[in-house]
Order: sequence, then structure tokens, then C-alpha cells
Amino acid sequence: MDKTLEETLRILKECILRDGGIFDLGWCEEFLYLYPFYKHFDNENRVLKAGFLIGFWGLLCEWEDGSGFPFYTGVEEFGCHHFDKYAKAFIRVKSKIKEELPNIYFVIIESLKLLDERDGFENDLPNLSSSLFNNIREELFNDVMEKPNDVYEKALNEAEIFLEKSSN
Repeated sequence: MDKTLEETLRILKECILRDGGIFDLGWCEEFLYLYPFYKHFDNENRVLKAGFLIGFWGLLCEWEDGSGFPFYTGVEEFGCHHFDKYAKAFIRVKSKIKEELPNIYFVIIESLKLLDERDGFENDLPNLSSSLFNNIREELFNDVMEKPNDVYEKALNEAEIFLEKSSN
């Protein structure tokens, strides 16, 4: 595995573990978090692929919980992620992701659906064409899936991120 990729993934995992599985990272503030994770959605190394898909999920969670908006809208004066590139890369390899990493696939689709239902993609990302959003809806939202038990923990586990169980 490429040293830079390995280091990026290690730091991402450490931050997620430090925060107990919460993705409250400076997604647009630091070089590490501006990394284009989507470039590795089709990587042959399963651990690398899973880790960078978790990065995409983290970006979606940031948007979802309202603590920030990590995607470029056309008016930023700082670096941001490009939602269109993430969405296109995810759609391109969705079948393989669903087969190899079903829990990560589920949480990403779940987040996308929630964001679209709540905010409407077009309202938050006016710089992107409606054809992209229609494609997301057609390619990803028609897949009926039952929510697995402990899906969030299982998704992290697929990326080899294991949260410590609290003993109450």
C-alpha cells in the first residue's frame, strides 16, 4: 500500500476512534481531510477501499448532523470536497461495494436518502446539475434494503475500525 495512502487512512481511523465513532473532523480545514477519498472507491485493497468509503460517509454525516458542510457549492473561499466526484465514483462501483462492504454501502445510501428527503440535494448544492441528482436517485435509491442490526458498528468494522465496548 502506498505510504501516503496508508498514513492518510491511519490518521483518519485514529480520529474516528478518538472521538468514539463520531466524524467531527475539520473536513475542509486540513490537508488530510481534503484528501480526495473517492479516488480509491475501486481500489483492489479492501481495507483501503473501506477506509476511504468511511471517509465519504463521514463527509455525509457532517452534512447530515448540521455541524458543517464539507462540499463545494461554488462560493467557498477555501478548499472543499466535490460531491459530484464522490457520487459519480460511488455509482460507478456500487455493485462491487454492495457485495464486498454491505454495511458501508447501506450507511452511505441511508445518509444520501436522508439528506435528499430532508434538504433536497438541489437546495444545498445549486452548483451541480439536476441530472446528477436524478442519477443518484435512480441508481441508488431504488435499491430496497432492510437495515441490518448494529449497522453503524458493522460499517466501521468493515474498515477495521473497532470501537471499544463500554462496560456499564
